Amino acid sequence: MSTTPGLVCEQDGCPFADNGRCLEGLPNGEGCPHLRSLAADEDAAAAPPGNGEPQPGGEIADAGVDTSELDPTVELGGEDSVTLAAGDAIAARFGATVVLIAGEHNAGKTTLLAELYAQFLKGPFASWSYAGSECLIALDRRYQGARGVGPGPPEIEHTADEEMRLIDLRLLSASGRRVSLLLSDIKGEFVRQVIDGAPLREELPLAVRADRTAVLIDGEKIASMYTRQEAVTRARVLIGALTDPGGVPDGRPLAVILAKKDKVDSEGLDWFTAEADQLRAFAEERGARGTTVNTAARPDNAPHRPEGLDDFLAWVVAPAPEAETLVLTTALLGRERSFWRLHERPYE
Repeated sequence: MSTTPGLVCEQDGCPFADNGRCLEGLPNGEGCPHLRSLAADEDAAAAPPGNGEPQPGGEIADAGVDTSELDPTVELGGEDSVTLAAGDAIAARFGATVVLIAGEHNAGKTTLLAELYAQFLKGPFASWSYAGSECLIALDRRYQGARGVGPGPPEIEHTADEEMRLIDLRLLSASGRRVSLLLSDIKGEFVRQVIDGAPLREELPLAVRADRTAVLIDGEKIASMYTRQEAVTRARVLIGALTDPGGVPDGRPLAVILAKKDKVDSEGLDWFTAEADQLRAFAEERGARGTTVNTAARPDNAPHRPEGLDDFLAWVVAPAPEAETLVLTTALLGRERSFWRLHERPYE
């Protein structure tokens, strides 16, 4: 039963009133904007109209939740995705592992981020727990299409921003290690233009700042013998561009990631495994630390049982060889900036 009597949730299908489990995954519903107090409803009905503005404290105060007991290690941020400049401020406070997720249109970049976020709505995932974000609105917007509300198949909205943007996600491991991630949130059009020959610094200026780079390959293209070779060739061109001078620094991890693995049959997977090994070797020849990961973030036959998402997360949060701060001068910015690479920086 609910451990907070007198509260109801406005969301359809939320089991909070029955067993105290919050649909958003928040302990006892603390901080959930969808909870309201029955007593507050009764007071509002009895009060005369126009009786003043809402009191400080917002929905948590109106719901009668005691905020003094909230876990201080969890911050419920509420902003949209952030610019690179705003990412600098977040990194200065928390440290950051900058993850560039590079894939063409419809390769599965947004779904990967949305489903990773979805796992933490349910609680700890792969020995990690949610520990804060300044971008919850961005994360929830990217996932809301996958909730399966309404007629028709769920659909995750593609990234629409016309500039380089980042999503901040902070995690806490079961052993107490904290990781601050800045995950790229960029349109596939930028990646396509790099593959087609556009200068990397103009289209993907985040590459020079990336601590980890994920090259996503669309499993739907690998599933067809008519499109698979082109998909792998374009991935190789992308890896080459990313690892050119002025791109991803030498020694940084680069993962070749198959998205939508569930779309590919066993023959196609065998073919791709051999090709992915060659792409990994090519990345290593170019100075990167290569690996391969197969994922099905939202498989058609089991949309809430992702495959390989734990492997992707393990690669993202793996400890870096060392923490460092680099000062780079770029033609794009025309001035010096500190690009934070404080992977293990503790934060409050």
